[in-house]
Amino acid sequence: ARHEIQALARLRDEGKLLSMRWLCDFTFVRRDPEAAYLVRQTFGLDAIRVAQVHAKFALFENDTWRLVLRTSMNLNMNPRFEDFTIAHDPPLANWLKTILDEVWRKQGRSLAAASCGDIRRHFLSDL
Repeated sequence: ARHEIQALARLRDEGKLLSMRWLCDFTFVRRDPEAAYLVRQTFGLDAIRVAQVHAKFALFENDTWRLVLRTSMNLNMNPRFEDFTIAHDPPLANWLKTILDEVWRKQGRSLAAASCGDIRRHFLSDL
């Protein structure tokens, strides 16, 4: 994933991307702390949130279009066959963005570095 993070940073540096948020599985920060550190150093300390998630999607938007990329791929070297769909889909883009906004609103950035158990306890205490 480090190569992909660096490629995305180049796109940002060229002005082709303005911002980026990463919603990752609980295990990401613990499983690959170097990649998590690189994401935070590249896109800001507030760039990562964690959840019990296996969904893989990206949102791309400007004044004209709202693209949604959905894929089966993980961010790692994988020699298996994978697929993706990309489409201008404003309702789906709005729905996914609402989910991201809610996660960022409810989860402080320090929680993204906590243990899976601490994260679960945090959210269960709100119920």
